[in-house]
Amino acid sequence: MQRWDSLNERQLDLLRRIHGGDGLSGPDGIAYRRSARALQDRNLVTVTRKAGVWRACSTDAGRFYLEHGHHPDHPDHRASLPRSETPAPDGIAGGASSADLLRSACELLDRLQHGGGMVRIESPDSGTRARYRRIIHAIKQQGLVPSGHHLRHTGRDAGDIVIRLYADAGADETDWNRIRLNTRRVTTDPHVAFSALEADPTNLAVSPGLLPRALLLIRQLAGEAARRGHRLGLNTKAKHPRVFLQAGQVRRTVTLTEERDQVPHEPTAEELKVLRLRPWMKPAEFDVVDSGRLRLEIARAGHDNRDTWTDTARVRLEQRVAQIIQGFEAGVTADEQQRRAAEAAREKAAAEHRRRQEEAAAERRRQEEASLAQWHAAMADARVRAAEKIRAETFRNAYQAWTTAADIRAFCSALEQAAEGRTGAGGYLASWVAWGRTAADRIDPIRSPRVLADINYNPEPGPDDLRPSLNGWSPHGPRKEHRPDHDRQAHAGTRRQADSWHHGLLDRARLKCVPTSTVTTRRPDAHEPALGPAAIAARTASTTRHHATSDAYPKDGWMRIDPSRFTVGDEWAYRQSDPAPSERVRILAVEPKKTSARLEIRFLDDPDERVEKVPGSRLRVPWSEVGTFDALMANWQRIDDLSLDRTEEACVEEIFGLLISDDVAELLWSPVSCATDIRDRARLSEIIDGPTDDILASAEWFDHDGRTILSPAGTLQLVEAACHAHPTQVLDLVIEQEAQSRHKCKFGDEHRVGRDSRSTTPEWEYDWYRRHDRPRHELLRQWCGHRAVTYHERFLAGEAETHRLDILVTDLLKALDNLGEHEQAARFAEEHERDRITPHTMRPVVERPLDPSEIPVREIKVRRRWW
Repeated sequence: MQRWDSLNERQLDLLRRIHGGDGLSGPDGIAYRRSARALQDRNLVTVTRKAGVWRACSTDAGRFYLEHGHHPDHPDHRASLPRSETPAPDGIAGGASSADLLRSACELLDRLQHGGGMVRIESPDSGTRARYRRIIHAIKQQGLVPSGHHLRHTGRDAGDIVIRLYADAGADETDWNRIRLNTRRVTTDPHVAFSALEADPTNLAVSPGLLPRALLLIRQLAGEAARRGHRLGLNTKAKHPRVFLQAGQVRRTVTLTEERDQVPHEPTAEELKVLRLRPWMKPAEFDVVDSGRLRLEIARAGHDNRDTWTDTARVRLEQRVAQIIQGFEAGVTADEQQRRAAEAAREKAAAEHRRRQEEAAAERRRQEEASLAQWHAAMADARVRAAEKIRAETFRNAYQAWTTAADIRAFCSALEQAAEGRTGAGGYLASWVAWGRTAADRIDPIRSPRVLADINYNPEPGPDDLRPSLNGWSPHGPRKEHRPDHDRQAHAGTRRQADSWHHGLLDRARLKCVPTSTVTTRRPDAHEPALGPAAIAARTASTTRHHATSDAYPKDGWMRIDPSRFTVGDEWAYRQSDPAPSERVRILAVEPKKTSARLEIRFLDDPDERVEKVPGSRLRVPWSEVGTFDALMANWQRIDDLSLDRTEEACVEEIFGLLISDDVAELLWSPVSCATDIRDRARLSEIIDGPTDDILASAEWFDHDGRTILSPAGTLQLVEAACHAHPTQVLDLVIEQEAQSRHKCKFGDEHRVGRDSRSTTPEWEYDWYRRHDRPRHELLRQWCGHRAVTYHERFLAGEAETHRLDILVTDLLKALDNLGEHEQAARFAEEHERDRITPHTMRPVVERPLDPSEIPVREIKVRRRWW
């Protein structure tokens, strides 16, 4: 609907009625006020509600409609009129006044364009206000608003006039609404301000007899402020009008109150009667009475900062009006100086902070460059040392095998010599000697020199080979590692040997801590691609344990083995356990079981080619994929950097079940306990309220098939960050579990074991709580942080206190309505104070069950009956 559309009969009759002088203020005009609002939207009438009185009057457009039968803005009628007959806006039809108005309009636009886009006219008189209305109307009617801008103004009828020139692309409705509402709710017009203050002097906290003097003091302040170029204004749209002084754009609230004096309290007859009935009650010692002295406070910048003037025995505030205004000016000047000083201090501190940050960043870059250079130097030296160590180990093993073979031959010759001069010697001795010489020939590198010739003289050391020579540096990047136990075990198990060599009898003591088959195999690089999920799924089955295990790893236990994947004659990689090395075996026979299989295998790299029957779970992958599998297992061993205790494991599992869904990240229990399989980094960052990369930067991890496998140390950081981001959910769970534990420690609990029901005693439940539940709850609170725990407990205390007070107040009201006795009010007040709930008593306290001998006994004397 357009504003120039034709009116219906009801609207036309109402327009004639308003034009005739009916303002719709009476009871019979209430039914027509909605239609009057519709006419106001078409600019045909104006509606006001000043002082709560409804007034409606017709506009120039409304009178034009009644005379011509159509709206003056109707495009068809305006186009049909000759150009000379088009109605001109008031004051622009021609003559000197029209030229002056256009010149004023151009000057106003120039002020807007060069003065920041806003012009404010403070407390204009009626003539000035009307002239600005004509100027703004001329700007809009003559199309003087610059292209791409629009003009807004407020203060048409009252208040300051504020005119804003907005660009269409950058119009800020919030900024304009703030200006418009602030302009309308405050006034510096003395007549309007004094009228509103006389009508509602609530904020003048004075006695009725002192009110005329207080109003006179306000008038004097307004006059003195106007004389010195300031203004006294009033907020008329607040619940109660508040007085303020304004100097330029600075406003300071003015508070005028009456001081109170304390006088000794004189008990009334009613109070004396109550004291006789309840002698324990203590009446008030003093009464507060009006003093007749005025106290004036002008607010200053800052918290609880104000200037104060009071009546004295010799000088009243009316005599100090000029001094008060001077003090106001001095306060504004001092506040401005403090603001500028504080701003300068903030800028200086910010500049100093930026300088320190830049210096710290430069220092970090210098340290990183130095660390990188040191790491490269350490890596170069470690590669030389590790390669030399591998060569020494390999050559030493060959030498020991050669000396062992020579010792075996000498031993066999000694046996033959010892048996030559003895009668009855023989039997199986010759067979043993022949077997010994055959074994010596098998391990002797002299008889098979090609074995040593096939071993690379320039080996490529792996991370574990480099680590002992890096002096704490990580072989994976320029950072320090702290893993002494891991290094000690890894360094003790570092061995190099040819495929067909045997350690020999001289190394038995050393071989007690390492496998008997120590073949030299290629060490996989840590950057080799991990085994794909398709290949892993074809060789491993999912675990039956309720905890998650990674699909990037073939597990030892809890597996269902498909016997059909094993074929007699195939070569597979055998591992007795996860840390053990991979060994090449050939399948000789397959014995299927119900959910697994037992295999008869031959160890191809063993000198004796021993044959064993082993579970099918120990055969991990075909031998053709052993390099990829060993690289994957090396990554798993690398992230196994922390062993969590049972309390930490329970808390980690609880947080994953509460906050982190399986499609975001999954907690793994094998092959590394409490590792994390991160599947969606973006959603995980939302859960922990921070970037996931910060955790990855401080913990071990590796990528597998597009997902990130995080170490247990990183898992601890992850769940702690999740608790910090969502403390309310975690603490609600802790409070609920503590309430359950409190109930069990008082009454015991019932447990279902198969078809039977078994009960526990309160003592057993309390012992379980102390050893298991309480450490877990305290660790969860520690992860949430002291501030979150305190806030949560205060919040719960507030809810409980509100609920209790609602019930208590209801009881009080019922008692007062039914009985009408004051004793009930006193009793309820005492009970309300005694049973108040605070944050200190909010946390459930799990108490030890009392022994029967510890339960207090209260004796109640009963009067004996006479019969």
